[in-house]
Formats: sequence, structure tokens, C-alpha cells
Amino acid sequence: MGLDDVLKLVGAVISIVTVGKLVYDVFVSRKTRLRDDYKFAKEFFDELGKTPRPHPLVIERGYHAIAGDTALSVREMEYLLSLQNPSSALRDYVLARPYLEHLPESGHLQVKFKKKYSSLWSRRWRRSVYLVLYFFSALLAASPIFFLSSLKPSLGTGLLILIIFGTAFGLPAYNALREYGRLYRGEKLVAGQKRHPQIIVVGGQEIAQ
Repeated sequence: MGLDDVLKLVGAVISIVTVGKLVYDVFVSRKTRLRDDYKFAKEFFDELGKTPRPHPLVIERGYHAIAGDTALSVREMEYLLSLQNPSSALRDYVLARPYLEHLPESGHLQVKFKKKYSSLWSRRWRRSVYLVLYFFSALLAASPIFFLSSLKPSLGTGLLILIIFGTAFGLPAYNALREYGRLYRGEKLVAGQKRHPQIIVVGGQEIAQ
């Protein structure tokens, strides 16, 4: 089996695995997970409404389970869950948290960009840099596919080159895309706070909108 055949086989296997995982996530895993999330959220908020309230540790662990992140404080989660789209707000905040801060004393709009990223320009040039780094790194990571067939190295050498390029440039491409996504989702969350519909009661406490 030549290198061309190996590359085709690897591509076919990756495609099959990717499609299979996508089908499973869409039709099986995601549906089951949503049902479990709904059941837990309902039971947890029913528990919060009881008198006396649960122990603070129970409340904290419950919020952490809903957020999927133990780094968030109860105050952060209560505020995020008071927004119009709490599920999206939680996901966006968890992802963009390195760029954001929660300021309870700031009134209705409590999630803001950290001072370093507060100006639109500071975020735009970072997004541009991340985007350029992503395309450049991704192109370098995939470059062996384009030149190996013409060089015709041995099978072992070809696979080694694929692994080296994929490791050296694939990870920077992933990191750049992740940081771009963090900034984008952070901007979406900060702007979305303007759509507070009303006062919502969370855990027996009113949170201003």
C-alpha cells in the first residue's frame, strides 16, 4: 500500500468517524442529555423554592452542575440565569470568562469586558490576529497532504511528517480559533444583556432586569 492509498484511507476513516459522531450527537446523545438537564434543573429549582432553603453548599453544587463549571460563583450564576436566554448566557460566559468580569455593583448590566479588552479596537485587532493565525497554522498543518504525493517518501517517513506538521501547527490553529470564539461569544453576551424582559426570581431572590 502506497502513501497515496494511506492518505485516502485516513481521510475516509476520519470522515466516517466524524459523520458517525455527528449523527450520534444529534439524534441520540443530545436528546438524552437535554432530558437529563431538564429533569435536574427542575428538581434543583423546586428545591430552592422550599423553606428553609437548602444548605449553601447544596446550592453552590447545584449551580455548578447546571453551569458545568466549578469556577463560577453563586452570584455570577444567579445573574446569568436571570437573563432572557439563560442557557446561552451560561455557555457564553463560561467560554469567554478569561475576557469578562462580573460586577454586581454596576446595576442592570453586570457582565463587562475586563479593562484590557473594554475598547472595541482592543478586541477587533485581537480577533483579526487570531483569525490570521488560525488560517496560517491550519494551512501549514494540512500542507503535507499537498506536497507528499509529489515527493513520494516512504510510508513511515510520510506518516511521521503528517504527525509532526499536525502536532506543530494543528494545536496553534485550534487555540487561535478558540480565542476568536471566546471574544465573539463575550461580545454577544455583553450586548445581549440589554434585552432584560422583566424581574425574574431566582432562588427566592429578585434580580433586577
